[in-house]
Amino acid sequence: MNKSVVMVCSQYPPIYGGAGQQAKLLSQTLVSRGWEVAVVTLDQKGVGSSLGQGLGVVRLLRGIAGTGKLQRALTTIALGLGAASIILKRRPTAVHVHGAYWWSIPAVLAGRLVSATTVVKVTRDGEDDPETVLGRKFLRAVPLGWLYGLSLRASDYVVVLSTEAYEKAKAFVPAKRLRLVRNGVDLHALDRTEERRESARKKYGVGPETKVTTFIGYLVEHKGILDLLSAWKLRSKTSNSELWLVGPYEGFYRELTSRAISEISAMQAVGFKIRLFGHVDPQEMPSIYWASDVFTLPSYSEGMPNSLAEAIAAGCVVVGTAIPGITDIARLAPSVLIEPGDVHALTKALDSAELIGHSNFSEHRAGLGIENTASLIEELYVSST
Repeated sequence: MNKSVVMVCSQYPPIYGGAGQQAKLLSQTLVSRGWEVAVVTLDQKGVGSSLGQGLGVVRLLRGIAGTGKLQRALTTIALGLGAASIILKRRPTAVHVHGAYWWSIPAVLAGRLVSATTVVKVTRDGEDDPETVLGRKFLRAVPLGWLYGLSLRASDYVVVLSTEAYEKAKAFVPAKRLRLVRNGVDLHALDRTEERRESARKKYGVGPETKVTTFIGYLVEHKGILDLLSAWKLRSKTSNSELWLVGPYEGFYRELTSRAISEISAMQAVGFKIRLFGHVDPQEMPSIYWASDVFTLPSYSEGMPNSLAEAIAAGCVVVGTAIPGITDIARLAPSVLIEPGDVHALTKALDSAELIGHSNFSEHRAGLGIENTASLIEELYVSST
């Protein structure tokens, strides 16, 4: 049997983003299982296309970042049409699209034309989930979901990332086409040992008594970064606690603002212990987790955050919000969940989480492995062959 898939995603490493990082990890795992994978994405950083053994990355519009609304629209249209052209030429076994947007439509339709199994993965609740997509309106009045949601309606399968998302999607997607497949992580690479923790804390100059709380993601409002900073202000500046912020705070991501950086600078100036890392190379990320005690994600909306799954696999205590995508997997680790936007509850949760201490949660985390995710995805790819 021909085992080939074309994946389509708007961002792919080295561009920062959970959907792209998951596409890369899944692609590498599929290649190890004998699949030929071609990833089609945009090339905002001018990296250029590449061809490896079994894995090729086709990057379109080299060096065009797409910072304005019109430019973003034009670049994503080009992504959709470029992906469709590649699909029609390659005629893969499967087409796997990460996200349900305008640019998803040409890829799915091209996949249907060449009789490929078409899979659309929903990436974030409240952004590209079926209810939101199919309910889109132009100027808040003219229904547009019938067209905007064409990729969801035309695909063979719609993949969602959490139990809550699955239950909501059942009202919009027939059960025979709807699947729950969570993101996966590399468990072996993230496994925490005392030796790894000691080495990581030495690397970052962390004292033995210091408690490290880490946030990982874009520093944007929907991730709860402003709530986290407000909560951290309510804690003592003289405590033995550090807040690490890991993720981009500048660039072309459409939701980035300068508010968080201004607030961080002001807090650092008056003595709060905050480290601003920016974008960290994926190879360094395990060390960040191992050096940390608490992982926090006070987000307002998620799909299934890769950073949360990685933090659990790496032995961190979790402080998050009780929203779809977080509640599904936070139970796999010692965790404290609060309602989004409750700053005082977040402060108390951070205090109590520090008392729990880090641990190795290997007995609970097997379902988070990328091998499990790849097996479920493979079943979809070959379901119609």
